[in-house]
Amino acid sequence: MGMTPQEMSNFFAEESADCFSNIDSQRVRNNPALLELNVRLASENALMSALIDWRNQLTDPCEKLRIAFKACNLAVETLPTLDSPTPLSERFRFYDIALLAKLLDVETPSNTLSILQKCRSSGTTDSCLDYALAETIAGANHVLGQTISTKTFTKRQTLLRDTYSAYRDLLCGNTEALRRAEDNFTKRSSDGYFSGGSQIDGGGPDNAFVTDYRLAAILRGMTCEIASVHALP
Repeated sequence: MGMTPQEMSNFFAEESADCFSNIDSQRVRNNPALLELNVRLASENALMSALIDWRNQLTDPCEKLRIAFKACNLAVETLPTLDSPTPLSERFRFYDIALLAKLLDVETPSNTLSILQKCRSSGTTDSCLDYALAETIAGANHVLGQTISTKTFTKRQTLLRDTYSAYRDLLCGNTEALRRAEDNFTKRSSDGYFSGGSQIDGGGPDNAFVTDYRLAAILRGMTCEIASVHALP
């Protein structure tokens, strides 16, 4: 028998707490690969627990979003200067900093934009889209649209392209793109590209348990309120 949404939420919250505890150990602090892993998982697991709470109306997700944002701040403080062979864009999902800041209505760390720009310049197609989305949400107009137009997408990445195209249109003020964005998220449940990704991105069976927090961050920045299951309650 599978876990209930509450059990899933509890599991990911505990995983996040364990990773935060690991970060305090000298063994992890002195090993760049372990530090990157634990900071990343502290954030991702807290975010996953928040998304489950959100989608299943278990409790206000903001407390756990703040925990994820705490890990993001730690990432900004420690990971860019590590003596690590891991490319900067792969050490952490730095784009989550801008998305969570928008959702929580808080300031991003002062050097966030420069980190996003560096990561976008060296990342893969999918990560470049996320960094461009984060930059756009943080105030860098048209970066997402420009990034989409310069990238080449494989057939397997069709839904990826459609997803970020809908985000772009929403950011440009086209509210009719919301239904496309919602439909695109639902399609992740049977899409091969998204099914192979992180659980917080809602691919495969996780689709029914989480929300599209990228879409939520976009909606949070719009001047008019729009009803959506993905809007932060």
